[in-house]
Amino acid sequence: MKVLEIIPTLNKIGGGETFFTDLCIKMNKKVKLFVVVLYKSNNNFLNKLIKESGIEIIYLNKKRGIDIRCAHELRKAISLFKPDVIHCHLRSLLTLRLSFLFKRKIPIFFTVHNIFGENFKNEWLDSILIRKRFVIPVGVCNEVSKSIKRHTGVDSRTIYNGLNVEKYDAGKKINERTIDFIVVGSFYYLKNQIYAIKCFERIAETNPNLNIHFLGDGSDLTVCKEYVKTKNIKNVYFHGVVNNVNEFLADSKILLLPSLTEANPICVHEAIVSGCYIISNNVGGVGELVNKRNGKLVRINDYESFCTAMLSSINDNYLLEETRKYSEETRESHSINYSLLQYLDLFKDF
Repeated sequence: MKVLEIIPTLNKIGGGETFFTDLCIKMNKKVKLFVVVLYKSNNNFLNKLIKESGIEIIYLNKKRGIDIRCAHELRKAISLFKPDVIHCHLRSLLTLRLSFLFKRKIPIFFTVHNIFGENFKNEWLDSILIRKRFVIPVGVCNEVSKSIKRHTGVDSRTIYNGLNVEKYDAGKKINERTIDFIVVGSFYYLKNQIYAIKCFERIAETNPNLNIHFLGDGSDLTVCKEYVKTKNIKNVYFHGVVNNVNEFLADSKILLLPSLTEANPICVHEAIVSGCYIISNNVGGVGELVNKRNGKLVRINDYESFCTAMLSSINDNYLLEETRKYSEETRESHSINYSLLQYLDLFKDF
């Protein structure tokens, strides 16, 4: 089987991009794989991982907005590679549609990484192409698949995200871990990091030795840093973009997910296989990953309950240690291998 994987960019270190990279590396061992990245590379570690894995990859150096030249280059790549299957991710459908000036003869699968319908401005074309059966949608969790059905009337297969679990280690016991709370994700308003900071500020008033660490970069990072500085909150650490998230999580007790919206976040998979307890707003498909044995779900904007969950959990070593042990039981269900087999089965059906 010849599979063409398409993604807009790997320059952003997000969950979708991380999943894409892990999937391609594993898939390359099973099929003849060709990867197209629409925008140019900034040569970060995700781009390097793809190249170092021996995967054939091209960058089309797309311009922002509608780029006819890029669509033409994509059409040439498709004609050259002659794939049996095209699999695209994130905001790549417009360029892909423009590249097809002839009747589509190749099955095209589109993995939807977010709750569908929350951003009409970016999804109106996707919605049309799904309804017209130009692409076959795949939801990364049941909630995403339900949202696709609500907005397009089209049923979709659910295939959960996975990751390279071999990189993650839950072996370090809780009382040996030095990071109390960790937040992983790009800094922008939907990720809501300022909420986690304010909750930490509240519980740190009576627990001054606690610490919280943030991984990621983005437009709201400056705002968060300024708030911490203005309020003189101690033990708050910003690490920016890192390529060793696994090492941070292996030394962390609790992952906080204060997001206003999520689908099937990779950081939750990472936290689970690292033995971390999870406190999250109950949004999107997070409830399909977090249960009473590995975390706590809180109503969105329920500040008191989020603070209470943080305080009660960090002081309960038995709970946290049992969570760490439980992670070993569920480890393989979060593996990229599990996701890959389902995608290959889906491709073969067409």
